[in-house]
Amino acid sequence: MINIFLKSRSILTKKNNRKLLTLAFSKLFLGIAEIISVLSFVPFLSLISNPNYINENETILLIKNKINFTNEMMVILLAAIPFIIIIFVNFFRLFLVWLESKVSNDLWYSVHSNLFNYYLQKNYMFHIKNGSNVLMEKLMVRANTALTAVIIPSYQIIGNTLL
Repeated sequence: MINIFLKSRSILTKKNNRKLLTLAFSKLFLGIAEIISVLSFVPFLSLISNPNYINENETILLIKNKINFTNEMMVILLAAIPFIIIIFVNFFRLFLVWLESKVSNDLWYSVHSNLFNYYLQKNYMFHIKNGSNVLMEKLMVRANTALTAVIIPSYQIIGNTLL
């Protein structure tokens, strides 16, 4: 599997490899953001279980005194922060779905264009020996298979592992 992945990566340009790595690391950032969104509920849940939490926790007490909030305003802030973070994470997830689709389409276009241009540069005898059906099959089926069965799933596995 790794050998097939390395061979199929060789058909990609450096720019396309960078796009795929950016996508994989964006998923890492999404994973970190999701962890932060879950952890952001801890202060609010601690406040619900212990009403004196605002006055006992040094960090919250420092923030409360620094921004000059009352206890009621601090409760609203501790309730609002997790929801704001969740909204941000969901917008980032939406952006990541769009980015993944764009990168996949860019890869498809790049691979097909490069293969088509490669065939255009071949001499006349090459085209006589290889019929147009064979070349179209290589262009459409094999390039699609390389992308959809090897390259894109491999980077999705890498990205989701980081996630």
